[in-house]
Amino acid sequence: MLKSGELLFVAGVPCQFPDQDLYNAMEGRMGALLAVVSAKDGTVAKSLTLPAAPAWDGMAAADKRLYVTLKDRTVVCLGGE
Repeated sequence: MLKSGELLFVAGVPCQFPDQDLYNAMEGRMGALLAVVSAKDGTVAKSLTLPAAPAWDGMAAADKRLYVTLKDRTVVCLGGE
């Protein structure tokens, strides 16, 4: 989770635990999500799918860009011009 200005960025894996594979979501095999949330009222402004699960404490914001480090050792850059 990262707050920048009036926006809160939240990234993670779905909170679902299928009976046949309890680690499916935790290991990122069910995909990952990034949500952009208003820090004022909690409304979701945007949501998108990430190609892999986010790394712990792996987000940074700079120059109107959001950088997200993923567990597959890649970095996603969103925003900018």
